[in-house]
Amino acid sequence: MPSPFADHDHISAKAQVVKEHGGRHDNVKGAFMSIAEFSKKFHADKRGNCAMAVAYGYARATGKSEEEAVKAAEMFRAFGGGKAPDGLCGALYAAKMMQPDHAESIEDVFKRGAQGCTKCQEIRPNKIIPCNRCVELAGEALDFLEK
Repeated sequence: MPSPFADHDHISAKAQVVKEHGGRHDNVKGAFMSIAEFSKKFHADKRGNCAMAVAYGYARATGKSEEEAVKAAEMFRAFGGGKAPDGLCGALYAAKMMQPDHAESIEDVFKRGAQGCTKCQEIRPNKIIPCNRCVELAGEALDFLEK
């Protein structure tokens, strides 16, 4: 049976469906947002590193308050900038910690979007994809699993 994470385009399309038909409500904006969207916004607003952004996005999108989500993000402060175990991208590491039973599938999705790379020191110096795209990829993989 082929993996539901067959290609990145499929994940992006699925994340769009989550947003349109089953996204989570952002009480501040009054809009529905996916894990990827919450995560990407947190990171773009420079509120924390890539790992923190994914933890925050997951918490907010799964019903946690802003305060609870910020606390969840703080637990991942030490894992950005290539400091996650084995040098993994912090966004990928956080996503795998949010759904440990699906860690392999999450990593597969991430690799497809990051040209086969999983380690920060492969991605950043070689400019494979920007950090905010890493955050978005990790969030999209989680969105797919949550649906």
